Amino acid sequence: MGGGALVGIFLAHVPGFSGWDYLSPAEHTALDGTVDITLQFIRNLLIQDNFLSLFSLLFGFGFALQLASATRSRDDFIPRFRRRQLGLLVIGVLHSALWSGDILLKYALLGLLLMPTASSTTEKLVWLALGCLMARGLWAFIPWISMDLMNSIATATPRIGQNGVNTTATLNATVAGYYSDSWRETLSSNLNFLQIKWLNVLYEGRLISIVGFFALGASLGRWRIHERTAELRNTLWRVFNEGGAVGLLGNTVLAVSWETVPVFPPSGSRVLEGAIVAIAVPALILAMASRLALAWNGGGR
Repeated sequence: MGGGALVGIFLAHVPGFSGWDYLSPAEHTALDGTVDITLQFIRNLLIQDNFLSLFSLLFGFGFALQLASATRSRDDFIPRFRRRQLGLLVIGVLHSALWSGDILLKYALLGLLLMPTASSTTEKLVWLALGCLMARGLWAFIPWISMDLMNSIATATPRIGQNGVNTTATLNATVAGYYSDSWRETLSSNLNFLQIKWLNVLYEGRLISIVGFFALGASLGRWRIHERTAELRNTLWRVFNEGGAVGLLGNTVLAVSWETVPVFPPSGSRVLEGAIVAIAVPALILAMASRLALAWNGGGR
């Protein structure tokens, strides 16, 4: 299941790896629009947020299994987990300097939040997961209701064409740095994009989602779902069927929304989009995880 999640994450980043994400609208139009539009829709429908969320769920699941194993062997798991997270933090910092799309730094920092849950009950983990997913669904309200403040900040800062500042030209210059023969210029461009990535993550509330899926995965690990597949066969099929239906419907709406609703400025449509993300993404990844568990354990019809 982890390998499948990694393949999905790779596919989600192919447009960035290929340079597609950095092309201008005119350059996009000059390419084969039909093929690109179709592939982009499939990516938004099945891949975009779903496999990253599945990987987060598996991270929390792994935490629960490691904790259970340490408990059985009477080992002190938390110090070891902390060391692992600090090691991951170092790798994440180095990787972030080389690639702005790094996820390891976020996992290293947010994974530390799992440590206080080691002594929590499974029910508390479920409530934590639900609370985080609900907060993600409501997150878009914050920039929407803060538009007056954001507009005042924007008025007081240089914008396109003001004071000789052209953000489009700046972005193009940053992208051009990736093609430079100078490693310093390439590194500088990546660090500039890294700032944009973090701002986008904060703006969309993705950090809350990651913590929510960590907690959801940990609760599933506490229930030892992987050892009870035969016992829970009917439940897993129900999650697959009902979760899949809700997830596909919601992600279809999202696939259209992501292509038609501007990321900025905040709007009512963005608020609705955030609410759908909080429902559709968990539904679809739980359906995917259930089906994979059934297939792995011979649970076919």
